[in-house]
Amino acid sequence: MEEVLQAVPDSDKDTVGELLSNLGEKIGREWSKDNRVRRIDTAMIQKWGEDLRRCKKKGTDVLNEELRRLDAEVDKILS
Repeated sequence: MEEVLQAVPDSDKDTVGELLSNLGEKIGREWSKDNRVRRIDTAMIQKWGEDLRRCKKKGTDVLNEELRRLDAEVDKILS
């Protein structure tokens, strides 16, 4: 989270930080479950991290769009 936020302008840090925090909490709650029942695994988290690092280089708008896409993907996985 800190790595991604470093690339975000101060004026957008609160908004992006809240999106990252909410997404991270949602992912963490599922990932922490027993391997036999969880629907989010380490490989998914690694890929999503790479996606976010790639998007941070493209600006806040692209990063926000990616965060919302990941949030929707996680919601779909968990439903």
